[in-house]
Amino acid sequence: MAHLGERGDISLAYHMDEKMNTHIIETIDGQEGWWYEAYYSNDWPEKNAFRMDTYPYKNDTHIEIVRDSGQRAQAIYRTFREEGIRLAQNDGQIVIPEVTIRSPKGDWSFENVRVTSHNIRSDLFQEGAVTALDVI
Repeated sequence: MAHLGERGDISLAYHMDEKMNTHIIETIDGQEGWWYEAYYSNDWPEKNAFRMDTYPYKNDTHIEIVRDSGQRAQAIYRTFREEGIRLAQNDGQIVIPEVTIRSPKGDWSFENVRVTSHNIRSDLFQEGAVTALDVI
């Protein structure tokens, strides 16, 4: 997106929000309320709340920037801010408030789950990167 804005292909306004640890798209061609959807190789979309620079890209994935009411993006940004607060309160350690595992034999819920990197996908992620797989 930034590259397209720099080339003049789109009019892009964005900024880095340190508290959320991500770039925020303010407007594209003067319009607000943007997010993205990722489509895997079989063209099924995945609704997500990942920061785009940490999205688990796979071969043959394409990403579409879409408009919505802005409420979805604001809800996602709220979770990013809450994550930043939790990181500060936990000295930079990732602690998830609640993790629920659902199965046919029952559900299990855990509170304040500390997550550390297991470097399972060292072929894809830098050492120490925490992924959803580390939660499991």
